[in-house]
Amino acid sequence: MTNLLSFNFHNLVGLNVVSNDPFATRFFKLENQFSTGDFPRDLGLVNLHWERRRPTDGRKINYRSQFHKLLARWSYWIEITDKGIEIDAFGNRTAVPMVHHMLVHPSLRYLCARQKVMMMHGSAVVLGNKSVVFTGMGGTGKTTISSLILKHGGVDWKLHADDYVFLSTRPFSYAYITRAHLYRDQIRWIPSMKEFLTPGERLHLEFFGRLREISRDGLKWPLRITATRLWPEHVIAPKANLAAIILLKRGSDTHPILQKVSRNSEIVDSLIQMNFHEARHFIRLFETTLDLHDREKWLKEWKIAERGILEEILKKTALYELYLPHRRDVPKNYGEQLVEIVTPLCVSDATEVADGNH
Repeated sequence: MTNLLSFNFHNLVGLNVVSNDPFATRFFKLENQFSTGDFPRDLGLVNLHWERRRPTDGRKINYRSQFHKLLARWSYWIEITDKGIEIDAFGNRTAVPMVHHMLVHPSLRYLCARQKVMMMHGSAVVLGNKSVVFTGMGGTGKTTISSLILKHGGVDWKLHADDYVFLSTRPFSYAYITRAHLYRDQIRWIPSMKEFLTPGERLHLEFFGRLREISRDGLKWPLRITATRLWPEHVIAPKANLAAIILLKRGSDTHPILQKVSRNSEIVDSLIQMNFHEARHFIRLFETTLDLHDREKWLKEWKIAERGILEEILKKTALYELYLPHRRDVPKNYGEQLVEIVTPLCVSDATEVADGNH
Protein backbone atom coordinates (compact mmCIF):
# COMPACT_ATOMS: atom_id res chain seq x y z
CA MET A 1 0.00 0.00 0.00
CA THR A 2 1.34 3.42 -0.98
CA ASN A 3 1.40 6.05 1.78
CA LEU A 4 1.62 9.82 1.55
CA LEU A 5 3.35 11.61 4.43
CA SER A 6 3.34 15.41 4.63
CA PHE A 7 5.61 17.59 6.78
CA ASN A 8 5.58 21.35 7.28
CA PHE A 9 8.62 23.13 8.70
CA HIS A 10 7.31 26.43 10.10
CA ASN A 11 5.70 27.33 6.76
CA LEU A 12 9.24 27.89 5.46
CA VAL A 13 9.60 24.68 3.48
CA GLY A 14 7.70 21.41 3.15
CA LEU A 15 8.28 17.73 2.46
CA ASN A 16 6.01 15.09 0.93
CA VAL A 17 7.06 11.44 1.04
CA VAL A 18 5.26 8.92 -1.17
CA SER A 19 6.27 5.32 -0.50
CA ASN A 20 5.02 1.74 -0.47
CA ASP A 21 7.93 0.72 1.80
CA PRO A 22 6.81 0.28 5.46
CA PHE A 23 10.38 0.76 6.71
CA ALA A 24 10.78 4.10 4.89
CA THR A 25 7.34 5.25 5.98
CA ARG A 26 8.17 4.54 9.62
CA PHE A 27 11.60 6.17 9.30
CA PHE A 28 10.26 9.48 7.99
CA LYS A 29 7.36 9.50 10.47
CA LEU A 30 9.77 9.14 13.39
CA GLU A 31 12.34 11.53 11.96
CA ASN A 32 9.87 14.38 11.39
CA GLN A 33 7.17 13.63 13.95
CA PHE A 34 7.26 17.20 15.33
CA SER A 35 6.65 18.71 11.88
CA THR A 36 3.68 16.64 10.68
CA GLY A 37 1.19 18.55 8.55
CA ASP A 38 0.45 19.82 5.09
CA PHE A 39 2.61 22.59 3.67
CA PRO A 40 0.22 25.44 2.71
CA ARG A 41 2.00 26.40 -0.52
CA ASP A 42 3.29 24.61 -3.59
CA LEU A 43 6.37 26.83 -3.67
CA GLY A 44 9.26 25.43 -1.63
CA LEU A 45 8.19 21.78 -1.50
CA VAL A 46 10.37 18.66 -1.69
CA ASN A 47 8.57 15.64 -3.14
CA LEU A 48 10.29 12.33 -2.45
CA HIS A 49 9.02 9.18 -4.13
CA TRP A 50 10.73 6.16 -2.56
CA GLU A 51 10.32 2.45 -3.32
CA ARG A 52 12.21 -0.72 -2.45
CA ARG A 53 12.48 -1.79 -6.10
CA ARG A 54 12.58 -0.05 -9.44
CA PRO A 55 9.12 1.38 -10.21
CA THR A 56 7.07 -0.47 -12.82
CA ASP A 57 4.52 2.25 -13.50
CA GLY A 58 5.95 3.16 -16.90
CA ARG A 59 7.93 6.23 -15.84
CA LYS A 60 10.93 6.74 -18.11
CA ILE A 61 13.60 7.96 -15.72
CA ASN A 62 17.34 7.74 -16.26
CA TYR A 63 18.29 6.68 -12.75
CA ARG A 64 21.82 7.04 -11.37
CA SER A 65 23.20 4.32 -9.07
CA GLN A 66 24.85 5.04 -5.73
CA PHE A 67 26.66 2.97 -3.09
CA HIS A 68 27.66 4.29 0.34
CA LYS A 69 29.27 2.86 3.48
CA LEU A 70 29.38 -0.62 1.88
CA LEU A 71 25.78 -1.46 2.82
CA ALA A 72 23.61 1.32 1.34
CA ARG A 73 22.62 0.85 -2.31
CA TRP A 74 20.10 2.96 -4.18
CA SER A 75 19.25 4.57 -7.51
CA TYR A 76 17.95 8.10 -7.82
CA TRP A 77 16.88 11.00 -9.99
CA ILE A 78 16.65 14.66 -8.91
CA GLU A 79 15.00 17.57 -10.66
CA ILE A 80 14.88 21.18 -9.47
CA THR A 81 11.82 23.07 -10.70
CA ASP A 82 10.51 26.61 -10.20
CA LYS A 83 8.32 25.35 -7.36
CA GLY A 84 10.51 22.83 -5.59
CA ILE A 85 12.54 19.65 -5.91
CA GLU A 86 11.44 16.24 -7.17
CA ILE A 87 13.35 13.15 -6.00
CA ASP A 88 12.67 9.65 -7.31
CA ALA A 89 14.63 6.85 -5.68
CA PHE A 90 14.58 3.16 -4.88
CA GLY A 91 16.95 0.94 -2.92
CA ASN A 92 17.53 -1.20 0.16
CA ARG A 93 16.66 -0.38 3.77
CA THR A 94 20.14 0.84 4.65
CA ALA A 95 19.82 3.47 1.93
CA VAL A 96 16.81 5.20 3.52
CA PRO A 97 18.84 7.18 6.12
CA MET A 98 21.43 7.98 3.44
CA VAL A 99 18.78 9.38 1.08
CA HIS A 100 17.43 11.45 3.98
CA HIS A 101 20.89 12.79 4.79
CA MET A 102 22.30 13.21 1.27
CA LEU A 103 19.22 14.24 -0.70
CA VAL A 104 16.34 15.41 1.50
CA HIS A 105 18.24 17.62 3.99
CA PRO A 106 20.16 19.56 1.31
CA SER A 107 17.03 19.87 -0.84
CA LEU A 108 15.17 21.52 2.02
CA ARG A 109 18.15 23.77 2.55
CA TYR A 110 18.38 24.77 -1.10
CA LEU A 111 14.70 25.74 -1.14
CA CYS A 112 15.07 27.70 2.11
CA ALA A 113 17.83 29.79 0.53
CA ARG A 114 15.42 30.74 -2.25
CA GLN A 115 13.19 32.28 0.42
CA LYS A 116 15.97 34.12 2.29
CA VAL A 117 16.15 31.58 5.10
CA MET A 118 19.35 29.73 5.97
CA MET A 119 19.34 26.13 7.09
CA MET A 120 22.58 26.01 9.06
CA HIS A 121 24.34 22.81 10.01
CA GLY A 122 24.54 22.90 13.79
CA SER A 123 22.86 22.29 17.12
CA ALA A 124 20.94 24.87 19.13
CA VAL A 125 19.46 25.42 22.58
CA VAL A 126 17.18 28.14 23.95
CA LEU A 127 17.07 29.96 27.28
CA GLY A 128 14.13 32.27 27.84
CA ASN A 129 13.33 33.50 24.34
CA LYS A 130 16.94 33.50 23.06
CA SER A 131 18.73 30.84 21.06
CA VAL A 132 22.40 29.97 20.75
CA VAL A 133 23.55 28.04 17.68
CA PHE A 134 26.69 25.88 17.74
CA THR A 135 28.21 25.20 14.35
CA GLY A 136 31.44 23.79 12.95
CA MET A 137 32.83 20.96 10.89
CA GLY A 138 31.62 17.43 11.54
CA GLY A 139 33.09 15.92 14.69
CA THR A 140 33.78 19.21 16.49
CA GLY A 141 31.19 18.44 19.17
CA LYS A 142 28.04 20.41 18.27
CA THR A 143 25.59 17.85 19.64
CA THR A 144 27.79 17.07 22.65
CA ILE A 145 28.02 20.76 23.64
CA SER A 146 24.28 21.35 23.44
CA SER A 147 23.67 18.08 25.32
CA LEU A 148 26.04 19.09 28.12
CA ILE A 149 24.23 22.43 28.46
CA LEU A 150 20.84 20.70 28.65
CA LYS A 151 22.24 18.28 31.25
CA HIS A 152 23.96 20.82 33.50
CA GLY A 153 21.92 23.96 32.81
CA GLY A 154 18.62 22.74 34.19
CA VAL A 155 15.09 22.54 32.81
CA ASP A 156 14.99 26.23 31.85
CA TRP A 157 17.06 25.33 28.80
CA LYS A 158 14.91 24.17 25.88
CA LEU A 159 15.43 21.83 22.95
CA HIS A 160 15.78 23.58 19.60
CA ALA A 161 17.93 21.68 17.08
CA ASP A 162 20.36 18.77 16.86
CA ASP A 163 21.56 18.64 13.26
CA TYR A 164 20.23 21.71 11.41
CA VAL A 165 18.50 24.93 12.43
CA PHE A 166 16.50 27.42 10.36
CA LEU A 167 17.76 31.03 10.56
CA SER A 168 15.94 34.07 9.18
CA THR A 169 17.36 37.54 8.65
CA ARG A 170 15.18 39.27 11.26
CA PRO A 171 17.02 37.39 13.00
CA PHE A 172 14.94 34.49 14.33
CA SER A 173 15.80 30.83 14.68
CA TYR A 174 13.29 28.04 14.07
CA ALA A 175 13.54 24.56 15.53
CA TYR A 176 14.38 21.57 13.40
CA ILE A 177 13.62 18.69 15.73
CA THR A 178 14.57 15.36 14.21
CA ARG A 179 15.71 12.30 16.11
CA ALA A 180 18.99 12.84 17.94
CA HIS A 181 22.02 11.15 16.39
CA LEU A 182 23.61 9.39 19.33
CA TYR A 183 27.17 8.02 19.35
CA ARG A 184 29.10 6.14 22.02
CA ASP A 185 31.26 9.18 22.86
CA GLN A 186 28.19 11.15 23.94
CA ILE A 187 27.28 8.43 26.43
CA ARG A 188 30.78 8.72 27.89
CA TRP A 189 30.22 12.47 28.34
CA ILE A 190 26.71 12.04 29.77
CA PRO A 191 26.38 8.55 31.32
CA SER A 192 22.83 9.30 32.54
CA MET A 193 21.64 8.98 28.91
CA LYS A 194 21.96 5.22 29.32
CA GLU A 195 18.86 5.24 31.51
CA PHE A 196 16.71 5.97 28.44
CA LEU A 197 18.20 3.25 26.22
CA THR A 198 17.22 -0.39 25.83
CA PRO A 199 19.85 -3.14 26.10
CA GLY A 200 19.74 -3.53 22.32
CA GLU A 201 20.37 0.18 21.82
CA ARG A 202 23.34 0.10 24.19
CA LEU A 203 24.76 -2.83 22.23
CA HIS A 204 24.27 -0.83 19.00
CA LEU A 205 26.26 2.08 20.42
CA GLU A 206 29.09 -0.16 21.59
CA PHE A 207 29.34 -2.12 18.34
CA PHE A 208 29.31 0.89 16.03
CA GLY A 209 31.52 2.83 18.43
CA ARG A 210 34.21 0.18 18.07
CA LEU A 211 33.68 0.02 14.32
CA ARG A 212 34.14 3.80 14.15
CA GLU A 213 37.45 3.49 16.04
CA ILE A 214 38.72 0.70 13.81
CA SER A 215 37.80 2.61 10.63
CA ARG A 216 39.21 5.89 12.04
CA ASP A 217 35.88 7.68 11.63
CA GLY A 218 35.36 6.16 8.20
CA LEU A 219 32.24 4.23 9.25
CA LYS A 220 29.81 6.12 11.48
CA TRP A 221 26.32 4.82 12.12
CA PRO A 222 24.36 6.74 14.77
CA LEU A 223 21.62 5.47 17.02
CA ARG A 224 18.55 7.57 16.28
CA ILE A 225 16.60 8.48 19.41
CA THR A 226 13.73 10.93 19.80
CA ALA A 227 15.09 14.08 21.46
CA THR A 228 12.19 14.24 23.94
CA ARG A 229 12.96 10.68 25.02
CA LEU A 230 16.53 11.66 25.91
CA TRP A 231 15.40 14.93 27.51
CA PRO A 232 11.91 14.29 28.96
CA GLU A 233 12.08 17.30 31.31
CA HIS A 234 13.01 19.82 28.60
CA VAL A 235 10.37 21.40 26.38
CA ILE A 236 10.81 22.28 22.71
CA ALA A 237 11.17 25.94 21.70
CA PRO A 238 9.72 26.23 18.16
CA LYS A 239 11.00 29.78 17.61
CA ALA A 240 13.43 32.15 19.33
CA ASN A 241 15.36 35.36 18.95
CA LEU A 242 18.80 34.45 17.65
CA ALA A 243 21.26 35.60 20.33
CA ALA A 244 24.54 34.19 19.05
CA ILE A 245 26.23 31.91 16.56
CA ILE A 246 29.18 30.05 18.04
CA LEU A 247 31.81 28.45 15.82
CA LEU A 248 33.44 25.50 17.60
CA LYS A 249 37.18 24.98 17.39
CA ARG A 250 39.80 22.91 19.20
CA GLY A 251 42.12 24.89 21.46
CA SER A 252 45.25 24.16 23.42
CA ASP A 253 43.95 25.06 26.88
CA THR A 254 42.40 22.74 29.48
CA HIS A 255 39.10 24.64 29.69
CA PRO A 256 36.71 26.15 27.13
CA ILE A 257 37.39 29.74 26.04
CA LEU A 258 34.80 31.96 24.34
CA GLN A 259 35.96 34.86 22.16
CA LYS A 260 33.84 37.38 20.29
CA VAL A 261 34.61 37.62 16.57
CA SER A 262 34.14 40.60 14.29
CA ARG A 263 32.15 39.95 11.15
CA ASN A 264 34.41 39.90 8.09
CA SER A 265 34.62 38.21 4.72
CA GLU A 266 37.03 35.57 6.03
CA ILE A 267 34.71 34.36 8.78
CA VAL A 268 31.72 34.42 6.43
CA ASP A 269 33.73 32.36 3.93
CA SER A 270 34.57 29.88 6.67
CA LEU A 271 30.92 29.44 7.69
CA ILE A 272 29.73 29.09 4.10
CA GLN A 273 32.48 26.58 3.34
CA MET A 274 31.52 24.57 6.42
CA ASN A 275 27.83 24.56 5.47
CA PHE A 276 28.52 23.48 1.90
CA HIS A 277 30.88 20.76 3.08
CA GLU A 278 27.80 19.15 4.63
CA ALA A 279 26.07 19.29 1.24
CA ARG A 280 28.99 17.77 -0.68
CA HIS A 281 27.23 14.47 -1.35
CA PHE A 282 24.10 16.20 -2.62
CA ILE A 283 26.14 18.47 -4.88
CA ARG A 284 28.02 15.52 -6.34
CA LEU A 285 24.87 13.44 -6.86
CA PHE A 286 22.86 16.26 -8.39
CA GLU A 287 25.64 17.49 -10.66
CA THR A 288 25.74 14.13 -12.43
CA THR A 289 22.30 14.99 -13.85
CA LEU A 290 23.41 18.37 -15.30
CA ASP A 291 25.60 19.60 -18.10
CA LEU A 292 28.73 21.62 -17.25
CA HIS A 293 27.15 25.06 -17.72
CA ASP A 294 24.17 24.28 -15.47
CA ARG A 295 26.43 22.75 -12.81
CA GLU A 296 28.40 25.97 -12.41
CA LYS A 297 25.32 28.18 -12.53
CA TRP A 298 23.05 26.52 -9.95
CA LEU A 299 25.79 26.01 -7.35
CA LYS A 300 27.08 29.57 -7.73
CA GLU A 301 23.57 30.98 -7.30
CA TRP A 302 23.00 28.83 -4.20
CA LYS A 303 26.25 29.97 -2.57
CA ILE A 304 25.54 33.63 -3.36
CA ALA A 305 22.06 33.31 -1.84
CA GLU A 306 23.29 31.71 1.41
CA ARG A 307 26.15 34.14 1.74
CA GLY A 308 23.78 37.09 1.40
CA ILE A 309 21.46 35.64 4.06
CA LEU A 310 24.35 34.97 6.45
CA GLU A 311 25.82 38.45 6.02
CA GLU A 312 22.42 39.96 6.82
CA ILE A 313 22.05 37.77 9.92
CA LEU A 314 25.52 38.65 11.20
CA LYS A 315 24.73 42.37 11.02
CA LYS A 316 22.31 41.78 13.90
CA THR A 317 23.72 38.72 15.65
CA ALA A 318 26.79 38.24 17.84
CA LEU A 319 29.38 35.83 16.50
CA TYR A 320 31.81 33.91 18.72
CA GLU A 321 34.48 31.26 18.53
CA LEU A 322 34.48 28.69 21.31
CA TYR A 323 37.84 26.99 21.76
CA LEU A 324 37.37 23.56 23.29
CA PRO A 325 40.00 21.53 25.13
CA HIS A 326 41.19 18.33 23.56
CA ARG A 327 39.32 15.28 24.79
CA ARG A 328 42.20 14.11 26.96
CA ASP A 329 42.32 17.50 28.74
CA VAL A 330 38.61 17.98 29.51
CA PRO A 331 38.00 18.95 33.17
CA LYS A 332 35.46 17.13 35.35
CA ASN A 333 33.24 20.20 35.56
CA TYR A 334 33.23 20.72 31.78
CA GLY A 335 29.44 20.89 31.53
CA GLU A 336 29.16 23.50 34.29
CA GLN A 337 31.87 25.59 32.62
CA LEU A 338 29.98 25.56 29.32
CA VAL A 339 26.75 26.66 31.01
CA GLU A 340 28.60 29.48 32.77
CA ILE A 341 30.06 30.64 29.45
CA VAL A 342 26.89 30.48 27.35
CA THR A 343 24.21 31.67 29.81
CA PRO A 344 25.18 35.38 29.70
CA LEU A 345 24.55 35.39 25.96
CA CYS A 346 20.86 34.70 26.62
CA VAL A 347 20.07 36.86 29.65
CA SER A 348 20.67 40.37 28.31
CA ASP A 349 17.70 42.61 27.52
CA ALA A 350 15.83 41.39 24.46
CA THR A 351 12.58 42.01 22.67
CA GLU A 352 9.93 39.33 22.65
CA VAL A 353 9.71 36.93 19.72
CA ALA A 354 7.25 38.40 17.28
CA ASP A 355 4.51 36.42 15.58
CA GLY A 356 3.95 36.47 11.86
CA ASN A 357 6.20 36.18 8.84
CA HIS A 358 9.88 35.39 9.01
